[in-house]
Amino acid sequence: MAVFLLMVFPLAALVHSISGAAEPDPLRQGAAKIVEASLQPAEWAVIHSLRQMGFQLKELKGNEEGRVLRAEGEDREVEIQLEGLAGGRTLIRAAVFRYFFMDREAAARIVDRAEWLLDSNFKRGA
Repeated sequence: MAVFLLMVFPLAALVHSISGAAEPDPLRQGAAKIVEASLQPAEWAVIHSLRQMGFQLKELKGNEEGRVLRAEGEDREVEIQLEGLAGGRTLIRAAVFRYFFMDREAAARIVDRAEWLLDSNFKRGA
């Protein structure tokens, strides 16, 4: 039985990859949080949290509905998606890759730090 499984599993993986099955979206597997801030302050907080963690912003694309940021660190690549929501809220999704592996802890730290920056900035300004 074990020999049969060893022969069938690689074949099943090959058929799966050839059939064009959708790859999982890495941003859906990373960290995500809805913050109580509009798109522009959320973008500011994300950029500052990336800089504080030693990442260099490489690319920023988007429009008034959302933004995609890409950054790099020593051995990591970051992709962050900001999506403006109704009521002045923003969805922040982050995915961090270290070589071929996803670093969910670093993604969560970026999102949490951005939320902390937003909270502390609004409390100071109020």
